Amino acid sequence: MKQFIKKRKEVLAVACIFLVGMALRCLLFGHIPSGVNQDEAMGAVDALALAKYGTDRFGVYHPVHLQAWGYSQMSAGLSYLQAIFIKLFGFSVITIRLPLLISSAVSLLLFYFIGKKTEDRKLGILLLALCAVNPWHFMQSRWSMDCNLFPHFFMMGFFCLLCGVNSLPLLYLSMVFFGLTFYCYGIAIYSVPLFLLGCFIWLLATKKVTVLKTLSCAAVFLITALPEIIVMWINYRHLNTLTTGLFTFQYFSESVRKNDLLFMNFSFHDLFANLWSFAKTAFLQLPGAAYNAPPQFGPCYHISLFFIIIGLIHLFRTVFQKDKSEKKWPYFALLCYFFTCVFIGAVTRDVNVNRINIIFPLLIILTGLGIIQTVSFVKKLFSGRFHSEKIAAIGILLAYTALSVWFFRYYFFIFPDKVNNTAYYKDYLQSIREADSLEGYDIVFISGFTGEGADLNTTEILTNFICGHDAHYLQGITDVNNGRTLLPYRERYRYFYSWETDEEQLLSEIAPAKSIWLVHSGELDLMEGDFSVVKDLGNNFLLLTCK
Repeated sequence: MKQFIKKRKEVLAVACIFLVGMALRCLLFGHIPSGVNQDEAMGAVDALALAKYGTDRFGVYHPVHLQAWGYSQMSAGLSYLQAIFIKLFGFSVITIRLPLLISSAVSLLLFYFIGKKTEDRKLGILLLALCAVNPWHFMQSRWSMDCNLFPHFFMMGFFCLLCGVNSLPLLYLSMVFFGLTFYCYGIAIYSVPLFLLGCFIWLLATKKVTVLKTLSCAAVFLITALPEIIVMWINYRHLNTLTTGLFTFQYFSESVRKNDLLFMNFSFHDLFANLWSFAKTAFLQLPGAAYNAPPQFGPCYHISLFFIIIGLIHLFRTVFQKDKSEKKWPYFALLCYFFTCVFIGAVTRDVNVNRINIIFPLLIILTGLGIIQTVSFVKKLFSGRFHSEKIAAIGILLAYTALSVWFFRYYFFIFPDKVNNTAYYKDYLQSIREADSLEGYDIVFISGFTGEGADLNTTEILTNFICGHDAHYLQGITDVNNGRTLLPYRERYRYFYSWETDEEQLLSEIAPAKSIWLVHSGELDLMEGDFSVVKDLGNNFLLLTCK
């Protein structure tokens, strides 16, 4: 009976924490942050094309890897998931963000199961609670950056691997998840195999798996990841694009991604610079991009560093002690996880929160281990007197509760004003939509100055997103977009810099077509010609037309 009551309390606690965590993630979902990030828009426009035609926006059939910006490619996994929701529910900010929300919900529960598998139900519940209020995990679940799928699929594979030593189907399933990480983020290609190598060396040495099982797992993993491996080989060897009836393995002639890897151009100076960048981002949690984690909180709350160090010490001590109990396997897997993250930090240039995002689930786990060890130490220090362990646990609980309340208050009431128009282009996007929707104008000139920076590539992809441009319209196959018959895409949408453009010359070239011009108010003095304001869009954006 006692066991039943204990189990029921455990289920109730897990359900309550999970529901609170998901309620916070769903609150004003699609509205905070408002607008879209340029990389988010890029993946979404390709997802729209995949949903309609099975191609990216350039017309490449079922691309294994996306061309994206051309010089900088993008993993295709998120766009394919977005395409499913676009097909089901239409094209909107909510549908393009649903894959990250759902995968974050799955990984939220996985923290409980991984904690329980590593230690016991107490660690599982603690990890679930820490993840529910973790700034990084919360913020990445509410917008769609392709790289943020990587930690979630890795965690799915990690949990199945932990359980797989006693269940062959789960062991093979883990290989599928690890193979799928290759379509989530490029870093997976040189990190996940390293992690698996370390794990399977230990599993073979301790006879938890046989050589045959190991080879079978390798086969499942390689088959799952094979299309992405082929793409990487084609680009490494500068081979021609390979088109099959199922997928396109594309060669990207302008790719600069290899410059991000240390072993492509090794130097000790760069190695130390990379390690410092890794340490300050992952452990010191020094300020980075505000859309990943506000500087006053960091990705995991700054007070977590103390517990992370304690947890890391406990991890090493457990792995290297002589005890050969079953509990050692999860700790060894976590150790492989840790060294894999260190390897990523060492060989990847200028890691930021996005590039090293794989480490944050591990840091949450280490924080939980550190908290339990701290409470245990306090209990031993005072020999259990004065309810010392309860006081320590309550103190830690109150500290994280206070930080969480502060963080969520900041996120919902202060954060939007700081990032909506800088990282997510809210007003700029609304201005583009307004300019495009005005009837009677054949051509839309859109300034590359967004109010915060200037980049024509960013301007174009934001326009493609907010106007919901059909891939066939972008490719010039049709002149119809969303039911409107327009001039061909390259004729109707013109992207320009006011400081290097002769507007009078452009007007003479397009006559007698009527045009509308979207510019920032600070650019008025740079506009050459007799322009008048058609509409003041607020927040410095104006629609102009020639008198």
